[in-house]
Amino acid sequence: MAIELTTSNVLWIICMFVMALWALTKVIAHVYDRRFTERFAQAENRLTALEVDLTSAGSRLSKAEAELRSMPGHEELGKIYERINRVAEDVRGLSGEFAGAKHTLGLLHEFLLEGAHKR
Repeated sequence: MAIELTTSNVLWIICMFVMALWALTKVIAHVYDRRFTERFAQAENRLTALEVDLTSAGSRLSKAEAELRSMPGHEELGKIYERINRVAEDVRGLSGEFAGAKHTLGLLHEFLLEGAHKR
């Protein structure tokens, strides 16, 4: 069986080849378009989540800054430290006085116990 290659047959084969190539190109383009659309949607979702997290972090940061503004500064902490030192000195003084009072009370007890026997 002999196949004749006439101009119309060659043109028909070239046309079919171009149409098949065109259809294959459209299928590949559709697959890539779908992949890019899915990836873009995922990126948008991640971006939205990051924006929510950033807003949350911003509000937490502003709360922390407000707390820091209301806290005492270096000078106020120095004054508090001085007052604590004065209270500590007063407590030490009271401790010494109570030790003296304890000694006096011990002498009174000793006198009362021994003095009652001597009399």
